[in-house]
Amino acid sequence: MSQSKRPIVGINMDLHYPQKNKQGQLRLASGYCDRILEAGALPIVMPAFTKDADLDAFLSMVDGMVMTGGADMDPRRNNQPMHPSVRMIPERREDSDRLLVRKLIEMKKPLLGIGLGMQQINVALGGNLFLHLPEELPKALPHFDTTDDFHRHLALIKADTYLNGNLWWCRNASKQQSPSGG
Repeated sequence: MSQSKRPIVGINMDLHYPQKNKQGQLRLASGYCDRILEAGALPIVMPAFTKDADLDAFLSMVDGMVMTGGADMDPRRNNQPMHPSVRMIPERREDSDRLLVRKLIEMKKPLLGIGLGMQQINVALGGNLFLHLPEELPKALPHFDTTDDFHRHLALIKADTYLNGNLWWCRNASKQQSPSGG
């Protein structure tokens, strides 16, 4: 990247399959793009790619990537049991995100995971997850918000950091950190 060029940061998007009376949708909270712009970079959004060649073409255009939040990964794909609280992301998004994380790690491109994105990175590097914090860590900070049915909590970001002033949410958490410390 040249000194005069602004970094281009990719952002993955949430995927919602079509339903009886609804079209399928790609969704992204506007705050992701706003924060990237405020940091001086240019955001570019990425749909859930199903072909390596499409993902490779996209990754050739970006200097780094933000992996966004969302529902849950299928725990069975991580050799963990299903739990009734799990609300899985669509299989197409999970497949795309798993491939994306693997390629970004191989390419050694900068990567920031938020919520689900952080969990995906941890799992890709060999870690695992708590599937339902109220059962597995009953003394943990309550993970719910009465205004949001995803049962999340606020996390304040340390002052004087790139994430300063932003609020992020999560409902479950990394259990065993990946061996590489990712």
